[in-house]
Amino acid sequence: VDLVAGMKIGWNLGNTLDATGGMGIMSETSWGNPKTKQEMIDAICVAQTEGKIFEMIDAIGMKNQDRALELYYDLLAVREKPMSILFLLIRHFNILIQLKELVHAQIPNGQIASNVGIPPFAVKKYVAQTKNFKVREIRTCLEQCVEVEQQVKTGLLLDQIGVELLIVQFSK
Repeated sequence: VDLVAGMKIGWNLGNTLDATGGMGIMSETSWGNPKTKQEMIDAICVAQTEGKIFEMIDAIGMKNQDRALELYYDLLAVREKPMSILFLLIRHFNILIQLKELVHAQIPNGQIASNVGIPPFAVKKYVAQTKNFKVREIRTCLEQCVEVEQQVKTGLLLDQIGVELLIVQFSK
């Protein structure tokens, strides 16, 4: 009963795409869904990308290089730019290092979420992930990410290869 009470009406892209009603795209809203906008697609893609980044960091932390690279190639297959992936890796490692320090200082999870800028429900997942890394390792990862970024921006390294090399190095 509690589960059902928590359900709400939502947007379903599949229904939207199926809702032709014999009238083509003009009936996109015939099932009660709003017209699809670029912002809606972007929101779905960002959530999926961040989820894959989280999984990739898990694989890196577990030293599962094959899985980490598979996730990277999945992101490339959906046309995610290598530099965007690099930015998300840097962001994620920054969150991990902050979390490690805040957990060590025995800050409550609610305050950690607020300080770091992540949803409260995600704190436990991030904290679990920090156990796969020492602070020194995270700092080294961040330094290497910045180095690859500079090499790409100065033309010394191709972006896709640079990020791939980082993933291989981090997960060995």
